[in-house]
Amino acid sequence: MSVRIERLVEDHIERGAHVLMSAYARPPWNEDWSLQAAIENLTYVVETPRSLALIALDGEDALGIALGIRQRRPAGTVIYLDELSVLPDRQG
Repeated sequence: MSVRIERLVEDHIERGAHVLMSAYARPPWNEDWSLQAAIENLTYVVETPRSLALIALDGEDALGIALGIRQRRPAGTVIYLDELSVLPDRQG
């Protein structure tokens, strides 16, 4: 396994959406994300200025996503992590 982290771009959105759907389908969340809603969520983040969206890939398979936003603070730039999702069978 050769996992790499890349900036999540338009070509990754559908794979990242499947990660989001899978990660939240199980307890304790039991959320029923549609593919369309998950794609919309990721697209919004990718298109938002100062956002940071990352995807973990093993080959072409998406394993996880991290979504956040960069903000300026007195000590410098910080990143607020809004979402961290990993495929359930790749957690641990």
